[in-house]
Amino acid sequence: MITIEEHWQQMNEVQKTEFEARVDDLTALKQALGEQVGEIVAAARGQKVEAQWRKIAQDYGSNDIEALKATLWKWVEDAGFEFTVSETAEGTQFRVTKCPMAEMARSVNAAEWGYVCYCADDAHIVAGFNPAMGFRRTKTLMQGHDCCDHFYYMKEKTQSGE
Repeated sequence: MITIEEHWQQMNEVQKTEFEARVDDLTALKQALGEQVGEIVAAARGQKVEAQWRKIAQDYGSNDIEALKATLWKWVEDAGFEFTVSETAEGTQFRVTKCPMAEMARSVNAAEWGYVCYCADDAHIVAGFNPAMGFRRTKTLMQGHDCCDHFYYMKEKTQSGE
């Protein structure tokens, strides 16, 4: 029987292999069709992600920030991400300091596609999970920043701040 660490290592290798193949395809499409390929892929992924997260919220039975923490952020933690959480009256801030997805994408010199294939999904996750929830992020590890600064808030509580 393998350990949980060995399991995650195997899963990371599978994901890396699949990502490298996707990068090859996306790079070929970009060379043939131009810069808009990334935008097209992100938009198409976004529709699918929103539908998936609508179903997750429905199945979970709740779609507030606590439910997002219990679903998305539990998976993120289990997948080896490192982050801190702080609660304010305005919302919940996650500061991610280790992202296996960014590490993997950078290891194959494909951070641009990593952003399109992973980071661009974040706003769509929130839109699908709860349209009344807002999401703001100004930095990502994928783009070379010191952290990812995910901030979630309920729109009706912060209308004047948007």
